Amino acid sequence: DHFYTMEKDGLTSIVTTNDIKVQSFLQEELKEILPNSSFYCEENDIKDLSKDYIWIIDPIDGTTNYARGISSCAISVALEYKGEIILGVVYNPYQNALFKAYKGNGAFLNDKRIHVSNKKFEDAILYTAFSAYDKKESSRVFDFIKTIFPLANDIRRSGSAAFEISSVGAGRGDLFFELKLNPWDYAAASLIIKEAGGYISSLNEDVSLVGPSMVIASNTKENLEKLKSLIKKYY
Repeated sequence: DHFYTMEKDGLTSIVTTNDIKVQSFLQEELKEILPNSSFYCEENDIKDLSKDYIWIIDPIDGTTNYARGISSCAISVALEYKGEIILGVVYNPYQNALFKAYKGNGAFLNDKRIHVSNKKFEDAILYTAFSAYDKKESSRVFDFIKTIFPLANDIRRSGSAAFEISSVGAGRGDLFFELKLNPWDYAAASLIIKEAGGYISSLNEDVSLVGPSMVIASNTKENLEKLKSLIKKYY
């Protein structure tokens, strides 16, 4: 499909016309399913937290990848009820990967139940990024990565946080860290990884559903605490 690309917050943050189209489509359809709900979405500064039910949407997580024809991107939709995520869907159409979770009912990838791995820290793969939207913080991020790289198995950076966190839920990776994300980046995936037996939090508290947050995720509690201890040396 043809689309136009526009800068949103400089060259590192862009939006395409298809981001807007997907978001508008989802708003229309989801409003019909749940009329008494509001929306918190990435595009067009939509943040209505007035209802008990709130849809948290990233129409294309990994827009730069999408605009370049790279398949690591996803549609992310979460349903929040009174401050708690109860439904999460992360869909990568290029890889035919549909992650989904409903609170208390487990997590699934294409209708097959998923579970985090049991890998120990030294055998773990870490998904991360390098603070692309705030590059003055990048040096500390790179210092952290230099510290953790010898302690783990390897590092990945795919460009879609929602897809990466969900992949940890499926045992495709084991750790995740990003310095600053918005709720639409991780809301749906946060339920997917928890329902898959994993963990997700900020450094000293739960991830925020009302504003930006540091996001740390892991397959096991032990690995989560070790990852946090390493991050605390820099933050």
